[in-house]
Amino acid sequence: MHARKGEFAALHRSLVRDSAGRELIMPMSTLYADVNPQATWRLAHTLHGRALSDQLLADFQQQEFTLVDSGHFRGLQGNQHRYMSPRYPGKVLYTSTTYKPWYWKGLYKNVTWPCYVFEVRNG
Repeated sequence: MHARKGEFAALHRSLVRDSAGRELIMPMSTLYADVNPQATWRLAHTLHGRALSDQLLADFQQQEFTLVDSGHFRGLQGNQHRYMSPRYPGKVLYTSTTYKPWYWKGLYKNVTWPCYVFEVRNG
């Protein structure tokens, strides 16, 4: 487990290839729980493999989360997709592929591989 409060790294490690073709062995995902009472979101999950990202998105789609819209979000410095489900009123799923996940939190500085970010927020 990671030592920072609220951040947990998966114990399962796998091979990730960065944008320069270098191979890295690293945790396949990191889960971040925001414990700040004023936070608009509570749980964010960063995955480091496309197949794992596709699998997690399929799991959300099984829960009837459907794409509502997408756009550029400065906080992640990339395009973000918004999903909602009638089964979970008031909850919104945001996904993004970025090289700067949680940049403002000081996590993952100088990332050279694509990160697949999933955040569940109160709508």
